[in-house]
Amino acid sequence: DQQFVLTSMNNLSLMLAESMKDMKKKQSECKSKCKKPGNGSCNKPGGKGKSKKTRAKELQQQLNRQMEAMKRSMEQGQPQQGQSGQKQMSEQFAKMAAQQEAIRKMMQDYQDQLKSQNGVGDKSVEQMIEDMQKTEKELVNRVLNQQTMTRQKNIETRLLESEKADRKQDEEKKRESTEGREILNANPPKDWNLDKAKQAQQEMLKTVPVDLNYYYKEKVNSYFYNIE
Repeated sequence: DQQFVLTSMNNLSLMLAESMKDMKKKQSECKSKCKKPGNGSCNKPGGKGKSKKTRAKELQQQLNRQMEAMKRSMEQGQPQQGQSGQKQMSEQFAKMAAQQEAIRKMMQDYQDQLKSQNGVGDKSVEQMIEDMQKTEKELVNRVLNQQTMTRQKNIETRLLESEKADRKQDEEKKRESTEGREILNANPPKDWNLDKAKQAQQEMLKTVPVDLNYYYKEKVNSYFYNIE
């Protein structure tokens, strides 16, 4: 009995040690993954946090609202008068141009990442980058008309559509990975011939109370498991 208790305690200690080892390993893996951008298990850009494309879409929407407000002000004849007013307006145009440049660089980084993966990138993203460059030049030259705003709405629409496409692709990948783990066990053939006599003998032996110590009981269980 004492030997059985000591053996059980040793087995329990080994099990706890293995569990602690696995926990430390998982924590270490999580820390290493969280240091890498784009990992889905971490709250980083590209993971569960906002991706570059999502952030670019939000910044583009904000910029478009600023440009619309500026255009309405110019159409209503409310531009700032005098030297200080003209300076303020020039600063606003320069600020909007810098914002558009920042968004364009974000999309260029995204396009470069795609090219490194598939070698060609995304034509829609490339078109957005070209349109953003046109807007930058117009803002630097203090040009803001309906053609500019139409282009800006098209950029915003493309960003929304591209974001939806990425979300749909991610959902399909998750669904495929989940379906791949669902393995159904095949039903055994109905025409299997079972040796009823042998099966009955094994069941009988299992029910016979045998006064064995723990070691031999384990051997008996292992024997029945193997012959089944």
